[in-house]
Amino acid sequence: YADVPFGPNTVAKAAALWRERVSLGMKQGRPLGSERYVELRYERLLESPREEIESLCTFLDLDFDPAMLDYSRQARSEVLDRARLYNPNVTRAITKTRSWDEQMPKSQVEVFEAVAGDTLSELGYERLFPAPGLGARLASLVGRAGLPVGRLAKRTAGGAQES
Repeated sequence: YADVPFGPNTVAKAAALWRERVSLGMKQGRPLGSERYVELRYERLLESPREEIESLCTFLDLDFDPAMLDYSRQARSEVLDRARLYNPNVTRAITKTRSWDEQMPKSQVEVFEAVAGDTLSELGYERLFPAPGLGARLASLVGRAGLPVGRLAKRTAGGAQES
C-alpha cells in the first residue's frame, strides 16, 4: 500500500487488512478441497513463473500459452488509464520479489507481525519478531484505531511520494 495513493495509511491497518483477507480466503477456500481451491504463493510465482502458471492453468482446465509469461507487454493495452495512474507498477515486469520484511523499517515489521504474525506463521513465513514487544503491540492498537502511528509514505496519483 505504500506504492499507491489508496488503502490503509498505517502499517497496523495494512497488516489487519492483509490478515483479514488472507485468513478469510483460507478459511473459506481450504474446506472446498484441492479440486476447487488452490493457493498460489507470490514468491514461487516469481521464482518459477512458467511452472506456477502451468500448474494454475491445469487447475483451471485452461491451455497454457507462453504469452502468459509476458503479461507486462500484453497487459499494457488492456489496463485502464486510471489503473496506470493509481498504480504505475501495474504493467511493469516484476524482476524480483519485493521483500516487505527487508524494505520496511524493523519497527514497522514488528508492528505488522504484532497484528498479522499468526497468519504469517500459518503460511510458513519466518518471522523476525515471533514475540513482538509491548511497544509494537501498543503501536498496533493505536495504528488500527486510526492514530497516525507507523504511517505509510503514500504515492500520489501522479507518482510523487507524500508522508
